[in-house]
Amino acid sequence: MRAAVQITLCVACLLVALPAQAWHHHFDPAGTWQGHAPAGDAARRVFTLNLAEDGSATWDTLYIGKDTVTQRGRWTRDGRQIVLTFDAMGSNRPPQPITFLYRQHQLHPVQWDQSEWGRSGPPALYRSKAAPQGGF
Repeated sequence: MRAAVQITLCVACLLVALPAQAWHHHFDPAGTWQGHAPAGDAARRVFTLNLAEDGSATWDTLYIGKDTVTQRGRWTRDGRQIVLTFDAMGSNRPPQPITFLYRQHQLHPVQWDQSEWGRSGPPALYRSKAAPQGGF
């Protein structure tokens, strides 16, 4: 009887651990991710993050009715975290990196420069198959 309980507990532990292990092997963050600023955002911004297979990245900020600003950089992955590091733009220092956590099929910002992004930070990003169409 005791052996049956131990086997049942081992099987239960494996079933709990397998989804986490499967994520590490099957999740590929490379691709296009999009999000938009909250409705109260006066600038009405749409964000597009492109993560290339080679580790390069572009972060586009589309100001609705205005121009798009593109920042370039690199990205790395450590488990479920994606760290986006920006390149310098001309003589300006680059913004501090943004760390995202992948959960529920989204990239959620968990660490950012508040002087650059404010207290609420950048938006959560959803995987996208197409470029933004200029609206929310």
